Order: sequence, then structure tokens, then C-alpha cells
Amino acid sequence: MNSYILAIRKTPTIMKSIVVICLACFTFTVSGQIVINEIVASNVSTASDQDGEFDDWIELYNNNDNDVDLSGYFMSDNPENHGKWEFPAGTIIEGKGYLIIWADEDGGQDGLHCSFKLAKMGESLSLSRTDTIPFETLEFGEQEINKGFARRPNGTGSFMQQTATFNANNDTASNNDLSQSKSIQITPNPVQERVTLDRKTRNEKFYISTAEGRVVQSGKLDGNSCDVSSLQSGIYFITINGQAIRFVKQ
Repeated sequence: MNSYILAIRKTPTIMKSIVVICLACFTFTVSGQIVINEIVASNVSTASDQDGEFDDWIELYNNNDNDVDLSGYFMSDNPENHGKWEFPAGTIIEGKGYLIIWADEDGGQDGLHCSFKLAKMGESLSLSRTDTIPFETLEFGEQEINKGFARRPNGTGSFMQQTATFNANNDTASNNDLSQSKSIQITPNPVQERVTLDRKTRNEKFYISTAEGRVVQSGKLDGNSCDVSSLQSGIYFITINGQAIRFVKQ
């Protein structure tokens, strides 16, 4: 009898453990599966919503073959409030599919219209679980009109400005921007103390981001260079006039 009672008392704890493990596995899967794939923070003519309005937009991508239900998940541009906008019930992103959210503060329209707009001068963006804990974040600097800030390779790569690819694979962009950025060289590369560009870029605005798109430094160039001695070793991108140039910090 005592053994039977003991087994009954242990059952709720065991069941709770199983539920926690299942939820953890699900969260891990979704966290590695759904990514912020591209944004346009200054949309004049790239794409319009169902009412013909050229609002800023956010594109998500599902890297997995399985459909994912985003009901109850959150997106925000406020690092102090990750639960700013909740995905409506029944929001599904298909396997290997894209999902567009219009950033226009117009929830009365059909489709997905979040409760905030994107700042052309740059800000942060987060995608969070139902408990408002972020599993995907993006910090971006000043954006050019009609340019996408997109992952390359599509769905997995680092962010860079390029021709916008609305609801489509980022690798298919014409990429005049990327070919231009390749013409700008950093010397030396890898760098230790200062990033120096090989063309006249005196006193231009810049921002430096990690390979994950997190902005870690910004300002104006000192002549055609800037001090990066405080950065940790790793891969970074310095963006000037919409052109992203990769460099390695030793």
C-alpha cells in the first residue's frame, strides 16, 4: 500500500518534468528554425500591402521543412518590452516558407500589421516566445530608401544591405550593392587597432555590426579610418553609405 501511495505522489512531478522537457525541445526547435530574414525600414516602392500602401515590412523565414504555429508569439522594437505585439491566433509559417509582417501600426487592416513602425535611423527588433523571452534579435543602423537589410545566405547568413527581395530568397537579389561593396577594401585585414579604407571616405557615418547583425559601434570616420581596438576578436561588418564590408578583428 505504501509503495502504491508513493508512486501516486511521484506521478505529478514526473509528468511536470516530461512537460518541461517537451516544451524545452519545442522551444529549441522553433528558436533555431524561425529567423528574421529581411527588413525594409524605408519602403517607398519595394512592395505594397493589400490596400496599396507602401509600409515598412519584416520578413520571417522558416529554415525547417515543418510548418510552425506562431500563435501567441511576440515581436517588438522595444528592448524593454518584448511583448509589444502578439501574433494573432492561427498564424502559420510554412516549412521553408516566408511570412511578411507590415510595420505600420495599423492593426485594423487585413493581414499581419504590427503595432510599431521601423525606424529608418536604426533600432532593435526581437522575436519572442509566448513567455516574451526573445529567441531572435536584430539591431540595425541607418537604412537606405527601398533597400533590404537581409541575411545572406538566405535564412542563415549575416545581415547586409542589398536590393530588397520581398517574400523571396535573398540570394536572388541583383546585388549591385554587394558588387560595389567588394570594391571597397580594408587594409590590413585582419585588423588589430584600426579599420582603414582604401578610398576617400572622410568623416562619413558608419556602423559596425557582428555577423549576427548586432550593432556594436557607430559614429563618423576619423579621416578614412576608425579605432576598433575595443572590439573582441571575430568577424564584423562595417557599413558605410549602405555598403557592408567584412573584416576580421584579431
